[in-house]
Amino acid sequence: AQRSAKAAKEIKVLINKSTAEVNTGSHLVQETGSVLAKISSQIVTISQHVETIARGSHDQSSALQGVNSTVNQMDQMTQHNAAMVEETTAASRELASQADGLLALVQHFQIGGEDEAALAHSRAA
Repeated sequence: AQRSAKAAKEIKVLINKSTAEVNTGSHLVQETGSVLAKISSQIVTISQHVETIARGSHDQSSALQGVNSTVNQMDQMTQHNAAMVEETTAASRELASQADGLLALVQHFQIGGEDEAALAHSRAA
């Protein structure tokens, strides 16, 4: 009977110890679940931030492509304008040369007095 009582006490101690360990394990599982939930929430938040950054990068890329296109158009227009200025300058020089030639031809004619020749010369200039 003493052995049975001693064995019952040992079994009771083992059961109490097992119950305490199960309670501790259960508490640790709950804490782990809570920590994993926080980690999951933070992963979702980080994922949202990454998506926001990706959208912003895409928007900036699109804006830069627009700026690049506009700069290319401005460059083409500037080159076109420079070519037109060169053509206008050449045409102006040719016109001035022809005007000088015409003036030289007109000076050979005398219509009236010298006052009229001077007047014609001043009109040509």
